Order: sequence, then C-alpha cells, then structure tokens
Amino acid sequence: MKSSSAAPGADLLLFVLGLGSGLSFMAVLVVPPLWLWLVAGLICVGTGLGLVLGRWNHHRNKKAQNRPEAMDEANSSGAELSRDVFPVVMTSEDRSVKLVSQVGETIRSTITIASRSEVAGQNMQRLSDQVSNGAAAVEQIFATLGSLAGQVEHQGVLVTQNYESIEGMVSSLEAVAKITQTKAQDAGTLADHAQVMNRSVQSTQVMIDEVGKSISSIRDMIAIINDIAERTNLLAMNAAIEAAHAGEAGRGFAVVASEIRKLAESSGQNAHHISQHLKGLIDRITTARTSSTQTQEVQQTMNTVIDGVTRGFGTIATDTQELTQMVREIRQATESLQNSALVISQSTQEVRTAGEDLNNLITTARDSAAQTLQSMEVISSEARRVTHVARETVGVADDNNSSIIDLVSRIAKTAPDTIRSEADLARQRLAISHIILGHLQDISSLRIAMDNRDAAAISSLFQRDSNALELWLNLEGKSIIADPQHYRDLSQHHRRIQTLSRSLAHQALPGVAVQTGHSALPGRVAMTTLPSTTPAPGGVSATHPGTASPPDAARTPVPGGVSATHPGTASPPDAARTPARGAAGVLVPPARGAAGQSREEIFQEIMELSRRIIEILVSYQSADQIRWSPDYAVGVQVFDDHHKKLFTYVGDLYTAMKNGTTGRQLQDILAKLVDYTDYHFAAEERAMERTNYPGCQQQKAQHTHLLKKVRELQADLASGKSFIALDVMEFLKGWLVNHIKGCDLLYKDFFADKDMQALLGE
Repeated sequence: MKSSSAAPGADLLLFVLGLGSGLSFMAVLVVPPLWLWLVAGLICVGTGLGLVLGRWNHHRNKKAQNRPEAMDEANSSGAELSRDVFPVVMTSEDRSVKLVSQVGETIRSTITIASRSEVAGQNMQRLSDQVSNGAAAVEQIFATLGSLAGQVEHQGVLVTQNYESIEGMVSSLEAVAKITQTKAQDAGTLADHAQVMNRSVQSTQVMIDEVGKSISSIRDMIAIINDIAERTNLLAMNAAIEAAHAGEAGRGFAVVASEIRKLAESSGQNAHHISQHLKGLIDRITTARTSSTQTQEVQQTMNTVIDGVTRGFGTIATDTQELTQMVREIRQATESLQNSALVISQSTQEVRTAGEDLNNLITTARDSAAQTLQSMEVISSEARRVTHVARETVGVADDNNSSIIDLVSRIAKTAPDTIRSEADLARQRLAISHIILGHLQDISSLRIAMDNRDAAAISSLFQRDSNALELWLNLEGKSIIADPQHYRDLSQHHRRIQTLSRSLAHQALPGVAVQTGHSALPGRVAMTTLPSTTPAPGGVSATHPGTASPPDAARTPVPGGVSATHPGTASPPDAARTPARGAAGVLVPPARGAAGQSREEIFQEIMELSRRIIEILVSYQSADQIRWSPDYAVGVQVFDDHHKKLFTYVGDLYTAMKNGTTGRQLQDILAKLVDYTDYHFAAEERAMERTNYPGCQQQKAQHTHLLKKVRELQADLASGKSFIALDVMEFLKGWLVNHIKGCDLLYKDFFADKDMQALLGE
C-alpha cells in the first residue's frame, strides 16, 4: 500500500516540478519585467499546488469509492500521502513567504519609483522655467553690457584727455620747480651779500664812532690851545707894558712881546678856524652816524625780508617738488586707469561674446529640458502603470497565499500530529503574509488615490471597522503578537496612518467631507481572519501621480540630501514641497494640512510608519532562534569557540530585530557579525593552507559565498529593507546549520591530532 500511495505522490511532485520548469522557461524566453516574473512565479506555484491538491483528493476519493470497507486503510494511505506531499507544500509555503518579501520590496520600490519620477518631472519643469528666466536675464545682461561698453568707451576717452592734461601739468610744475629752485639760490646769494653789507655798515659805524671820539679829543686840545693863546697874548701885553716901562732897555723885550702877541693872535685865529672846521666835521660825522644807523636798520630789515624770501622760495621749491611727485603719481594712476579701461573694454567684449555662447547654450538647454520633460512624463505615466500592475501583483500573491493556506489546512486534517503542528506554524506565517500583503495593497491604493486626488477613495482606506489590519489586531493579532510593546507599536502606527489618511483626504479636494461609512476601494483584497477568497480585480486608474520621496525623507533630513531611512539613496531636494500636477497636467501648489505638512510629507510619514509595521510583522514570521548545541561541535576547540561566538552575534541580531531595534544599533550588531565572520573564515583558511587540507578550495568557495550573503544583508539593512528578518533566518539556516554540519564537520578527523592553537597562535 505504501508503494501505491507513494507513487502518486512522486508523480504529482514530478508533474509540479515539470510545470514550474516549463513556465519558468517560457518566462525566460519572454524576458518580462520584474512584476511579470512575480506573476509567473505565483501562477506556477498556485497551479502546481492546485494540481497537487486535486490529484491528492482524486486519489483519496477514488480509493474510498472503490473500497468503502477499507476506510482505515484509506486514511492510512492519506496520511502516508500527506507525509509525501507535505514537504512539497512546505517548500511552496517557504517560497510563498519569501515571495511575499519580494513582492513587498517590489511594491515599495515601485511606489518610490513612481514618486521620484513625478518629482523628477516637476524638477525638470522648474528647471525649464528657470532656464526661461535665465534666458530673459541673459537678454537683460546683454542690454546692460551694451550700455556698460558705451560707458567704458566714453570713460576711456575722458581718461585719455585727463592723462594729456596731467602730462602738461607735470611739465609746468617741473618748470616752476626749476625756476623756484634758481630763485631760491639767488635769494640765498642776496642774503649772503646782505650779510656782508651789514657787517660793512657795522664796521663803518664803529669807525665813525671812533672818529667822533677823536674829534672830541681835538676840540679839547683846541680849547687848550685857545687858552694858551689867550694867556700868551695876555703875557705879551704884560711884557709890552713892562717894556714900555723899561724904556730903551725894554725895547728888545717889547719886540719879542709883540711877536709873541702876534703869534698868540695867529694861534687863536688858527684855533678858531680849526674849531670851525672841526664843528663842521663833527656835524657831518653826526649826520654820517645817523645815516649809518638808519642804513643799519634798513639793512637789518632787508636781511629779514631777504631771509623770509629765501625761506619762501625754499618752501615753494619743496611744495613744488611734492606737488610734482603727486602729479606724477596721478599720472601713473591715470595711466593704470587708462590700461584698466582698455582691459575692461576688452573684457566687456569677451563677456558679450561669452554671453552669446551662454544664450545659445541656454536655448539648447531649454530645448533639452522640454524634451526631457516630455520623457519624464512618459516615465511618470509608465511608473503609474507599474504601480497599478504592482497592486494587482499583490492581489495575485495574496490569492496564492490563500490557496496555500487552504492546502495546508486540508493536509493537516489527515496528517500526523508532528505534521499538523508544523502546518499550524506555517498557517500562522501565511496569515501574517496575508496581513502584510493586504497592508501593502492599501498603501499602493492610497498612492493611486493620491495621484488621482480622489478624496472618496482615500477616505475609504484604513477604516476602523473594515480594515484587515485593524480587525486582525483586535482578534488574532493579540495572541500572535506576544510582546506588549510590539502590539502597542503596531496599534499606534496603524492609528497614525488612519489619521494621516484622513488628512490626505481633506487635502485632496478641499471642502469635501471625509467618508466614514463602509465603502471599499475597488481592487482591495477582501480580508478575513484566514483568507480564502479571491481579490476582486480592477482598481482605480491613475491619471497624474503626486510626488514622493524616500520614507522619512521630510521628517528626518540628512546633510547632503541622503535619506535617513534609506542611507545611500539620495532624496530629491525639497521633494516634499514640490508642486503636484493637476488633472490637466498643470502645476498647482501643494496642499498643506493643519500642521503645515504637504501631501508628500504626509505620505512619506505614512511610508515610514508602514515600514515599521512590516518590520514588526515580518519578525513574527521568523522561526525560533537557533542556539548552539553539541550537535554543531566540529571537534576543534578553537573553531568551536569561534562558532559559539558567531551564534552569540546571530542571537543578538535576532533578538534586536525581535525587539523592534532599527537604524544604527541594528547596523552595529550586524557589523560585529560581519567582522567576526571574516576573522573566523580567515583563521579556518589559514589552518587549512598550513596543513594542506584536501577540501581547502571548497571551503574557500563556501566562505566567499557566505561572506557575500552576509554583506548583502548588511547592505539591505543599511538601505532600510523591510523584510530583512526573513533573509536573516535564511542566512541562519544556510550557514549555522548547513555549513557547519555539512562542511565544517568534514575536517573534524583531519584536525583531530593537530595542535590548532599553536598552529594559529591563539
């Protein structure tokens, strides 16, 4: 019986694998875009699972109909078939969960692309306007340059005239300086002559004074002579009288007395004449003395005047020299000004030539901007279409997710307890995937409604009494989200999104009341506790999307335009404040809420909250933490210690993600894991090379692959990837389980007799 049961299971497995390979081959031939790859994969998985389920039911029903008396044997066969089929189903479940991760990243990337393309289009529109304004400014610059060129030319003429005038002034000043210098020298010579004359006058004055003194002495002598003459005359008279008395005897004495009297009279007369002449001479000497004194005074005055004239000529000469030097400097400055005017004139002409080139470039740039704007409009239109397709892809993924849940539930009914327990865990993971997909579809529908400025569609999203995440949080979510803080965070983030969506609805069409009823946006997935329904097709068509920057770009600005949520990706400058396009494609100012936020700032906050919600939900899809056990021992103490350390780092990373740790702290933990992984691999390879381990090259290849994977995880975390927890679990399984048990255990016997610590120096 086992062989008959196992054979259909093997046939079904081969059939599913063949169908999947065929569809994959067709997809490769068509070379579709990413979203079509996802759709093809979903169709492949869903079709295969449906065929497996149908074949299995058919096999069981056929046995039950042919042999109703052997129900126990049929149930046993069904259980056996469940064990055969369940690994395939669990593989599909694992692929479905990973597919949800890819779909989630795709839908978020699609929304970001659509938003950025719109931002780029609006930036190009602004650039085109700026180029047009620049062209007008260039024309004004041309006019200003023309006027400036005329003014510069006129200034050059004036400078030339001033230069010629200054040249004449310099020549005149130099001539004046020479004349002044000559006259100053003449005045100096005159002053010297005046000094000589002054000394001569002074000498003459001294001589006149001495002559006057000598004449005074002569007058005294004349007075003595007169006195002697008078006495002599008196004596002669007395002698004559005595001679007369003597008679004849006195005759000779009388003659002598007569002669003496004559001599006395002659001496008196001569003395009188000399006195008269001396008096005239004294008068003339007095007059000469007076004239000499006056001449001396005049000479002194003349000396003073000559000295003043000399000093004046010296001052004039000095001032003339200084003035000449200043005029020379003015001449040099004027010459420099003349050269500068010539250079300015030439530069102005060059600027005008460059301006013409600039005008041509601006014209070319304006044409290029217009062409680029048209291209951006095409890209924006395609991005909107991709957003629609991505939303439909979410619906297909959720439909596939529901089918897998239904299949797992059916298999679990007849499966052993071990399989049933694993099936319950799988259904919980798939249920969380269903909630994530529904939330992503709400976000994509919100983006489409925003682009359409459809207030009614926006208000119908995230309703408290109809939103799947809201209902799940109130029912199953309370038991699945065991951590109270995580549950509070989920509830708060979701309520904040509801508040922000109402604000977006108000801003979409001011004055339109927000819906509070139970209407649903067409195309939304019908959400239940365990989804089994198919999402309704269709959706709202986007006409002109708004703008969006990377999540949290407006809330947490980072220098250099780098997004705080997605490091390494540049957010457009002022993207959140860029005007949106109206229905006719005309730029309109962005609407703002009560808190002053624009539509795009609100949507960016919603995207950030959505990212946090998905991070929490994804962390609960992960398996339990893998811990170190003796099963992982490789028999080499050094490497076992390394592996234990790596288990610790991986456990820290898992715990941090489980606790909702994000940002820099999570990156630091992963960085420690990466660094220690590199260190451990290097130690293993060094030991293998030194001991010529046969599997060294295989180990190196494994190490290269695992290091590449862990660095990809590091890059995904740095970029803000929301589903990184799933990748971490895949990394745990692929490395800490498969690599250690499947690869590292192979060198256990080889290194058993070797001193590894001495070999590695540890």
